[in-house]
Formats: sequence, C-alpha cells, structure tokens
Amino acid sequence: MCKSLAISISHRTANAIICDVRLAIAQKLNRLPLGYFNQNSIGQIKKIMADDAENLEEALGHILPDFVSVTTLVLLTTIYLFTVDWRMTLATLAVFPIALAGQAWSVQAAVKPLYKPFHDSLEDMNSTIVEYVRGMKVVKAFGQTATSYEKYENAVNRYHKIYQDWVWKSLPGLSVFFVGITANIVTILPVGTWLYLSGSIDMSTLILFLVLGLSFNAPLSKLMTILSDGYYMFEGMKRIEGIFNEQVLSVSECDRQPKDSSVEFRNVAFSYNEKQILHDITLPQNKEL
Repeated sequence: MCKSLAISISHRTANAIICDVRLAIAQKLNRLPLGYFNQNSIGQIKKIMADDAENLEEALGHILPDFVSVTTLVLLTTIYLFTVDWRMTLATLAVFPIALAGQAWSVQAAVKPLYKPFHDSLEDMNSTIVEYVRGMKVVKAFGQTATSYEKYENAVNRYHKIYQDWVWKSLPGLSVFFVGITANIVTILPVGTWLYLSGSIDMSTLILFLVLGLSFNAPLSKLMTILSDGYYMFEGMKRIEGIFNEQVLSVSECDRQPKDSSVEFRNVAFSYNEKQILHDITLPQNKEL
C-alpha cells in the first residue's frame, strides 16, 4: 500500500513538473534570438522538449521510488543478516566488491565517454528524419530522393555505430558485474558448510543465508539499471538546462512609437557567438553603407 501511494504521488508530481518544464521551455524559446534557431535544428529542439522532458517523468516517477525501495531493501537485509551471523554475512558480501568494480569499469569505459555523442547523434537523427519527411514532396518533385535518403541513412548509421560502440565497450564491465552478484554461492556454501560442521551455526541459519544471500542479485541488478538510466537522463537534463542558460533578446521597457519610416544606426555591434564582426557602426538617417 505504501509503495502504491508513493508511486501515485511521484507520478502526479512528475507529470506536473513536466508540464511546467515544457511551458517554461516554450516561453524561453519565444525570447531567444533567431541565431539560436540557425545553430540548433528542429530535431534537437524537439528532442529536448519531447524526449528529454519526458525522461523527467521516468526519473521522478520510477527511478527515484525504485532507488529508495531497492537501497532500503538491501540495507535492511544486510543489517538483519549481520544480526543473525556476521561471519556468514561477510561471506555473502565477499564477492560484491568485484561486481561494483565491474560496474565502475563499465561506466568509465562506455557510459561517461559516449553519453554526449549518443545524445548528439540522436538529435542529428531526429533532425534528419523531420527534414526528410517534411521535404518529401519537394524531394519527389525535383528528383532528389537519392541525395535526401543518403543524408538520412548517414545519420542513422552514425547513431547505430555509437550505440554499438556503447554496447561493446560496456559488455566486459557488465559481464563482471552480473557474474559478481550471482557468484556469492562460491563463498556462502563453503563458509556455511565449515561453520555448520564445526557447530557454529545450525541448518536453519545455513538455509537462511543460502536463500537470502542468493536473492541479493535481483535488487543489485535493479540498482545497476537505475544508475545507468540515471546517467542517460542526467545528460538530457543538462541539455534542458542549456536552453534556460541561453541569453534572451533584450526588450525595451520604453514604449515609444516611431515618428516616420527612417532608420538610424548608433554605435551598433554584431557578433557571431563570441567573435565580434562589426563594432561601433553609426549611420545617420537616409544614408547608405
């Protein structure tokens, strides 16, 4: 009942936050200069507003409650096992550092270096798909199907290659992790048998550790999935934050109406990103450059 209540509250909160974030992004986009839209494609903006914002629901509605429940289960089970027999508990946990090392290996080898390129290639593919579908009438009319499809195919192939690299580079570390969380039988059974034969524990204690000790792999596997998804969503949140950090066009607070159609420049400057191209340009009325 408590879990159902927590999931209900987290989902309602997550949906409300997604609504607010998307509205805030839309309001921010209305105030951004035209140069931002020249530098960022429709596919990139669509991914941020639709996919990255939607991932907030996954983070708040699923990952956060699951993380709390899994970590609570692991901690309470570990504490209980320590109260039963500390030697058997240490034997149960002996191989878990190897599993954690495998998880860290996977993160360092694949997750951290490839998450940004993965998001970049996904944005590029989304943009290419939008352009390909929207421009199909023009492409057909002018016979440019092959050229347009080649651009789309290249974007899909780039995404496929990065995803494939991600999987192959993650595989060794993940293999170590999954072997580690399921291999504690090699420490539980010998240590438990020795303690049982020496009279230190009874058969019920040995069976308890065999059952609970071997059940650790499910919550730890769930925890690994949660952390992996968290890295992916964190990169998406950085892109949402990037939109909010963009400089907006300044709006004059002085409501003045023009007297006529003449235009005059005074100390005008123009820049591409950080590089200033024109500076201190002044043109009187009705003068040409």
